[in-house]
Amino acid sequence: MELIIKTAMLAVCVCVFSLLIGKVSPDMALLLGMVSCCVIILAFSESLWEIVEVLKSLLARTGLDGEILTIIFKAVAVSVTVKLASDICKDAKQNAIASTIELCGSGAVLCIAMPLLKAFVQMIDSLLT
Repeated sequence: MELIIKTAMLAVCVCVFSLLIGKVSPDMALLLGMVSCCVIILAFSESLWEIVEVLKSLLARTGLDGEILTIIFKAVAVSVTVKLASDICKDAKQNAIASTIELCGSGAVLCIAMPLLKAFVQMIDSLLT
């Protein structure tokens, strides 16, 4: 809870500072926003590892294959990365690039999820035969 409050305060301060700098140097304001995104992600990285450990223990209790968790993590990582990159491109007024990144991200998530789809089809096939 304390981390999110500090992070939110940092984000608001960076936004205000970025607005002030943006009048003089829009490039520096964009760079400041990008750096602040990296700092915020690094601040939450420890919390993310705790979530990973909890999910691993839950997965071990279910007896499911660990590959499922890997696929889910990859898909989430691609989604978060694409969202962040797209928003940065939109901040830089590059909407076409942002849309292209989103489209490619969707394709990447579909590719990542293919093993799950194959396993699902095989499971249905084995039930029907």
